[in-house]
Amino acid sequence: MRLSIWDVFAILLLAGAVLTLLVFGIIFNDPFNVINPFPPFPAVPTLFVPSPTATLRSLPTIMTPDRLSGPTASPLPLKPSSTLLPTSTGFILPTFTKTPTRTPTATNTGTPTRTRTVTPLPTYTRVPTYTLQPTFTQPPPTPTETLVPPP
Repeated sequence: MRLSIWDVFAILLLAGAVLTLLVFGIIFNDPFNVINPFPPFPAVPTLFVPSPTATLRSLPTIMTPDRLSGPTASPLPLKPSSTLLPTSTGFILPTFTKTPTRTPTATNTGTPTRTRTVTPLPTYTRVPTYTLQPTFTQPPPTPTETLVPPP
């Protein structure tokens, strides 16, 4: 059997296909590889943003005197007390009660004397009247005849 030119071309084509698949596999596995003709842009560093989780706040620890620690300058604090539960407080709303009417009693009191008050009369001022001077838009007509007074 003799190899024809077509057989050589088929073998080269299969080798090229395997080589192409190999290169695609390498680029797919590592895009930043040297053989990649179009490498991706470098990754932008991730910015750390704190999450909005609730942070429980606590009071700082305080050293309190213990009963066994000896005498203290201040008295020991009182024990906590509980608040009483609400109770029904009875009360009565005030109602309307008619008060007895009082009868007036006559008393002898002096009456005030009237004093004369003078109320000034209003003065009326005249409102000025304005008269308009006639304005002439045309010159007065000139007489055609001149009158001469008799001698």
